[in-house]
Amino acid sequence: MKASAFTDATRIPFEIEVPVAREKAFKPLLGSQEPLVELLAQCTITKRKKDLFVEHEKLVRPIKVRGGRKAVVAELPLEDTTVPVLFYTKQDQWFAAPAGYISGNTEAGQLEILDVDFDGHFDGELDYLAWRGGRLHLQGGAPQVFSEDGIHEFSLEQVKSKLLVQLSPATYPQGVPANVTKAWLATNELRNGVGLEPVQLDLARTDAAAKHAHYLQTNGPGGSGTINVHDEKADLPGYTPEGKQASMGNVSWGSGGNNLPRQPHHEFATLFHRSEFVYPSLTMGAGSEGGYGVVWVEDGQSDLARWLQQTGMESNWVMTPGPGQKNVPQRALRDSPVPASVPDFYSRDRGFPVSVSSSYTYGQLENVSLRLFTEKGEELEGFLITMADAGFTSQGFSADYLFAAKQQLDSKSTYRAEFRARLKSSGRELSFDWSFSTGK
Repeated sequence: MKASAFTDATRIPFEIEVPVAREKAFKPLLGSQEPLVELLAQCTITKRKKDLFVEHEKLVRPIKVRGGRKAVVAELPLEDTTVPVLFYTKQDQWFAAPAGYISGNTEAGQLEILDVDFDGHFDGELDYLAWRGGRLHLQGGAPQVFSEDGIHEFSLEQVKSKLLVQLSPATYPQGVPANVTKAWLATNELRNGVGLEPVQLDLARTDAAAKHAHYLQTNGPGGSGTINVHDEKADLPGYTPEGKQASMGNVSWGSGGNNLPRQPHHEFATLFHRSEFVYPSLTMGAGSEGGYGVVWVEDGQSDLARWLQQTGMESNWVMTPGPGQKNVPQRALRDSPVPASVPDFYSRDRGFPVSVSSSYTYGQLENVSLRLFTEKGEELEGFLITMADAGFTSQGFSADYLFAAKQQLDSKSTYRAEFRARLKSSGRELSFDWSFSTGK
């Protein structure tokens, strides 16, 4: 793997960047921000017109960072060495981010790692990784990459002047139907694009999903009549308690049969069923029979307290499409129910939904806006949609906000999303901006 400096500011995850040259001191929300905040605290950073000047007692002269759209790497003193820091602007605001970077190709695809904790190593719990062009995301305690074959754990080894990566053999449960394995791999491919950890394949959930698919095939259209796909009746053939639990998951059906491996891709392009895939979930199961497919992901809401305790994060934000994500689809796919605030939503093609999923609840946020702009800064007309449009009106429900442009997005185009909200409890302003680009 080759070491270099990371210079693509559009791919910097919002949760590790630190605003600089501002009047109000920045207080880190996450552990991954703290090393950079401590480093910048040793510097004096001033803005003069469009340029930035970084001073440090160990520097002979200030570092001048010229303003403009191009990001600049500066070497800052840290103990007995120097570390690279990326400085860049977004909407006339200066930001800094770690820039120590290695990348290389493995048998599972390209692997990229940022040295976020500035320790000179790339396998720390606070370091960030990306594979196969996905979003950089928190590495955690067990570094892993994902391929079509399954999950590989990896380790890094310094051999003379080279840094070698060692991959473990791919692992996944044996005896699982091929279409189930492919649906699991597709789910993790989608989660990788928005910076989420892989979910594990749960055999018990897979068995339950298969039982519910059998129940639907037995009693649905072509069987004894039309039924509620998100429930099971104990007096109907094929009923099982496990299948009834799995009925809470994503269900797809079609007269031409079900394509289980494509189901996660379809649901990810919808308004309401995407949310289940971007919760901080740990496991999933899938099963199909005849024209029915069931993908049952662990309920992120009931799991939220455990996940936050494990990660030590005050809040979790997931942007879809992910920051810097490429080849994003252009349009939303049909979903059920129809959004209550836009009853004619499916009368024409609409833009691929842009969403912000939060571990906060609707009752905790106010003054929320989610907007979308072209690369030239032109704002797109569209609809702000919440889970209330699907009938979920509880203020305690995890907050998911979506924006769908009135028209299908253009191909091979870059868009900038802008999210604004305020915490009712503290009045703290929340502000996230990120860009993505569409495919063909």
